Amino acid sequence: MHILIADDETPARRELRYILETLAPEGTYYEASNGDEVLDLVEREPIQVLFLDINMPGPDGLEVAATIIDGPEPPLIVFATAYDEHALRAFELAALDYVVKSPAALIDMPHIAERALRDWGDVVRRREMERALQESENRYRSFVEHFQGIAYRVRVPGRSMEFLQGAV
Repeated sequence: MHILIADDETPARRELRYILETLAPEGTYYEASNGDEVLDLVEREPIQVLFLDINMPGPDGLEVAATIIDGPEPPLIVFATAYDEHALRAFELAALDYVVKSPAALIDMPHIAERALRDWGDVVRRREMERALQESENRYRSFVEHFQGIAYRVRVPGRSMEFLQGAV
């Protein structure tokens, strides 16, 4: 799992990374201290879960989220910020969660992180199903286009099937 922790405060990044590495030691971790670094990392690396501060230099967390959610496979986003007034906008941008940084939030952070890691598996399964459905739909369209103008009847006497070709 590829996890990006974006916060302009180094101690906040370290604390969150410590919690996440305890929950998912097999993860690959990235850190960013401003919005431009986040956008660059999301473009270059297969980020799956993004823990995102709102008040950062460069594009803020909300601007970053608005930019990346329209990508082909956007990461799950958990906002971790000191500002509670941005929660509505964060959820409009499809945030998985919104955590206001406080001593109490640190107690909940392992549960929130665990949920994000678990939900990523659901996202992967849903995306795989969507790709398979799209592939099946494309094969069906190709089949229909190939046989356009030809009519087929199917007879099922007993258990055998007979295909009869006829002109339209």
